[in-house]
Amino acid sequence: MAGREMQDLDRRSSASPRLPSRHDAEPWLFPFDRTRHERARGLLGVDTAADHIRPSVTADLIDDATREYERACGPDGQQPSPETATWPSALHALQRLADVEERHVALLCGESGHDTLALAELAVAHRRQLARCDGARHRPLLGLSLVLLTHELHASGRFADAIGTGQEAIDILGREPAVGVDRDVRPALVLALDASVVTCLANGRRVDALEDLIRATDLLDDLAHERAAFAPDLDHHLWTLSNAVSSLGLDSGRATAAPGAETSDDRSPADATVVRTATTSTTRTFADELYDDALHLVASDGDGPAAAAAIGASVNAYRGMLGAVPAHRWHRALRCLARSLWRHAVILNEMLDRPRDAMGPGRESLTLARDILRATERADGLDDVIAELGVTWYDLSHIALAAGLIGEHDQLAEEATRITVHSVGHRAMRALGAALHSRAAEACETTAALATRGRSMRATVSAGLHTSGRAVTIRRDVLDDRDDATRRWELANSLLAHGHLLCLDGAAQRGAQAMAEAYATVRPLPGRQAQAMREAARGALLAARAAHPGIVAAEHWPR
Repeated sequence: MAGREMQDLDRRSSASPRLPSRHDAEPWLFPFDRTRHERARGLLGVDTAADHIRPSVTADLIDDATREYERACGPDGQQPSPETATWPSALHALQRLADVEERHVALLCGESGHDTLALAELAVAHRRQLARCDGARHRPLLGLSLVLLTHELHASGRFADAIGTGQEAIDILGREPAVGVDRDVRPALVLALDASVVTCLANGRRVDALEDLIRATDLLDDLAHERAAFAPDLDHHLWTLSNAVSSLGLDSGRATAAPGAETSDDRSPADATVVRTATTSTTRTFADELYDDALHLVASDGDGPAAAAAIGASVNAYRGMLGAVPAHRWHRALRCLARSLWRHAVILNEMLDRPRDAMGPGRESLTLARDILRATERADGLDDVIAELGVTWYDLSHIALAAGLIGEHDQLAEEATRITVHSVGHRAMRALGAALHSRAAEACETTAALATRGRSMRATVSAGLHTSGRAVTIRRDVLDDRDDATRRWELANSLLAHGHLLCLDGAAQRGAQAMAEAYATVRPLPGRQAQAMREAARGALLAARAAHPGIVAAEHWPR
C-alpha cells in the first residue's frame, strides 16, 4: 500500500532469492572456489600477496621470497629462533613466503595441467612454523592453508590423506574464537567443512559428510544474518541439505559407500540425530519459503485464501521444527513460529475479514512472544524482541476491536504502550512507530475507498486517529541529533497522516496545523525525499484550505 514505511520484522525479506534449481549444481559438490577462499582469507588478517592475480607473477615472487628468507636465516641456513638476532627479519620473510605460496596455490587450485601439491605441502610446513612462533595470528591461517592442501590431496587421488588433513583444518579452526577484533574464523571453517564433505564422500563416509554439511550450514546461517554476501552460500547449502537424506540413501538407515570408493572401517548405521537435524534444516527452508509466498500475496493484494493457506502451512512447518531443532537454534525457531502466527492473524483479519478466527493465532503468538521476552538477555537483542512484541500486541488489540472484544482491545493496547515505553533503546520505539504509522496510512487509504463507495468511514477514521497520534508521539520522543534527517522525515510522514485524519474527523484547524508542522519539520532538510515531503505537505494544505476555507492561519502557511 502507498505510504507504508514499516519493513517487515523478518529474517528473510519477501524479495529473498530462491534456492538454486536442481540444474544449478550437482548435489554434494563443493569444488574449490577462489572467490570464497579470498573472502575467508581477507577476514583472517593482512595478506601480503593479495594484490597478485597472475600465477606467473606469484611464481616469480616465490623465488624472491625464498631468497629473502634464506638471507634472513644467515649464511649457515640455520632456522631462526627468538634468541637469534635475525629473528624479526626472518619471521617477516617467512610470513611473506607463506602468503605468496598459498596465493599461488589458490590461483591454480582446480585448474587442469598444474601440479601444485608439493607447493601446498611446503606452504603448510611454513605456516606451521609461523604458528609455533605466533599461534594467535597464524593458527587460523594454518587452518586455511590446510584447506588448500586438502583440495590438492583430493585432486591427486590421495583420499585418505585428504580426510586427515581436512579434519585437522576443522579441528584447528573450530578451536579458535569465532570472531576477534580484526578477524572472523567462521568463513574459513565453512570452507574446511565443505572440503571435508567432498573427501568424506570419496571415502564412503556419508554420515560424516552429512554432519559436516549441517555444521557448515549452521555457520552460514549466522553469517548470512550478519553479512548479505554470504546469503548465496547459505542458499546453496540449504538446497544441498534439502536433497541430502534421499541422495545419500540414509532413508534406509545405513550409510552406503559410493561404488568403487574406499570404505571406512566398520561404519555404523546412520545416526538418527544427524538425519533429524538435516530434516529440521530442510523444514526450516520449506517454512521460510511458505512464509515468503504469503508475503508476496499480501504485498500484491493477491488471493486472500491462498495467502492464509500458505501462512498456515508455514505455521505448521515451524511448529514441527521445535521438537528437533538443536538447543542453540531453539530460540530462533520459536521467534519464527511467533512471527508466522502473528502474520496468520493479520491475514485472517485484513484479507479475509475474519477477526474472530484471527484471535486464536494472534493470542498464541503473543504468548510465545512473552516467553521469548522473558528468555532474552539484554545482549541478545532485547530491543528487537521488544519491537516485535510491541507490534504483535498492537495488531492483536485492533483485531480484538474488529471482533467486538472491546475489553481485550483496551487491555492489549495499554500493554503495548507500557512495554515499549519502558524499552531499553530507540530501536524498539522506532519499530513501533513504524508499525503505528503503517496502520495510520492504511486507515487513510481505507477511508478513501469507503468514501468512493459511499460507505461510512467514521469508525475507521476514529481508529486511525488514535494510531496516528501514537505514532507522532513516539516519533517526537525518539527525535535526536544522531539520525536527524531520517527521523525528521519519519516524524513529518506521521504528522501528515495525522493531519489528514484530523480533517476527516472534522477537526480541520488541528489537521492543518499538523500538516504545516510536517512541512516545517522537513523544510531544512536536503534531498529529493525531503522535497517530495514538502510538496506533499503543501498539497495537503491546499486541499484542506479548499475543503475548509479560512482554517489555516497565515503564520502557519508554508513559505
